[in-house]
Amino acid sequence: MSAVRITIDQYLYEVLKEHANKALTVVQLRNSYLARLPIAVSPDIARKAIYRQLLRLVGSGVLLKRPKSNPQHSTYEITSKFRQAEFKPTTPSHQRSLPKKVGTKISQGIQPRSFEELLRQYQVDLLSSIAESEEYKRLYTMNPELKTLLEAQYHHARDQSSKLLGQIKAIKTVISHLSK
Repeated sequence: MSAVRITIDQYLYEVLKEHANKALTVVQLRNSYLARLPIAVSPDIARKAIYRQLLRLVGSGVLLKRPKSNPQHSTYEITSKFRQAEFKPTTPSHQRSLPKKVGTKISQGIQPRSFEELLRQYQVDLLSSIAESEEYKRLYTMNPELKTLLEAQYHHARDQSSKLLGQIKAIKTVISHLSK
């Protein structure tokens, strides 16, 4: 019987090896994973990437999923197949697009000014989105009969603010890497 060959994110592989004797939830795996990453990544992006890999690993039999009534509390455990499998750790997709080492040749083609302009635009959009969500909340607080009508827009504006915060953080990370 030959060993199963599995391509896996190198950081997730490290987390799974480190916690080989524990049953972990996706959130616990994500937190350990984020702590290992050399660059900032949105927790939502990391959770989705981990979950996709967990599904593959469960499908190949190297992990066992123990479902719970609340899916967020489902746990994953390493099986005996994990120790027999041959893993090929890879660079995470969210890291492949950034240069490993920003040098003068690489940074000459990158326009830091365009990142700064993008950052300013995101910051303006964020302020607008925050003001919009605050206004929806103020309106339905003043007029409770409008709450059902305005609450969805309020949540949408708040979600947009969170997304913009993530984009701002990512752009700031890129700018800081380019300034080194």
